Amino acid sequence: MQKMMFLIGIGVILASCNQQLSNPEIGTLTRENAVAFKSSSAEQGSDQLSSAMLSIAGTSVIGEADFDLPSGNLAKCELPATGNNLSDVDLDKIPVKNARSFICAFSSTIGPVTNSASVTGSSSLEDKNDNDANVGFKYATALAFDLNWNGKKLNTSANINLDITPGTGKYTILEKSKFVKNLKELGSDSSIELTPDDVTKPFKGGVIKFTGVQTLKDGTNTLVVNSSGQDLHFGKGCRRGFDAGKINLTDGTNTLVITFTACRKYTAVYNGQPLE
Repeated sequence: MQKMMFLIGIGVILASCNQQLSNPEIGTLTRENAVAFKSSSAEQGSDQLSSAMLSIAGTSVIGEADFDLPSGNLAKCELPATGNNLSDVDLDKIPVKNARSFICAFSSTIGPVTNSASVTGSSSLEDKNDNDANVGFKYATALAFDLNWNGKKLNTSANINLDITPGTGKYTILEKSKFVKNLKELGSDSSIELTPDDVTKPFKGGVIKFTGVQTLKDGTNTLVVNSSGQDLHFGKGCRRGFDAGKINLTDGTNTLVITFTACRKYTAVYNGQPLE
């Protein structure tokens, strides 16, 4: 029962991140679509990006504890690692490849009804060139939850892929991510610059800025908007999301500005008018 409640809890978290996605219009950031982006970008997208950064900080090869995977009951579901190579020729603390994954599933049949739930996840860290410490590395993480309970179905997933290149006091990061709830999907494709709070622990906290696009899909409807972020700060007690900075979304005519005022707290303004 404890495992079942744990799995359902994860599903609720993932579902809540997506629950406000509406039917988008092609090419127009209407007020209704701005409400959808406000929830998905300010909460789900921001939470996943900052969590991915902190997950990198938690990998043993970076020097901070164990490779990131959920703990507790999920540790019993971890799959055997295959294809890993922990060599580090260039001494940049990044292995050739280090990946881990898990799958936990539960089912219960009562009379003619079979209920089921499952959660799967993975994390991987990979050096782009183990003979050159200046080339950087790639990090990917994924989490999926499937629930079929009393005739109701919920399928959610979150995937984020980061291509990271070190610079002088900064990191350049190419980000591709996708978050799905049933037929609704939020995608992000961005170029990010990270300035760490502490250069010795670069992913424990810092300020990022980015430019890119975000895509909102619902069935056959698709809306693509330009996106940018300035002075977005994560870390220092804010384990998910940002505690400062702004995100701007625009279709070229209409604009949504999301301003973070504290950890995971924000305001949103659409075409100069506050969004509730």
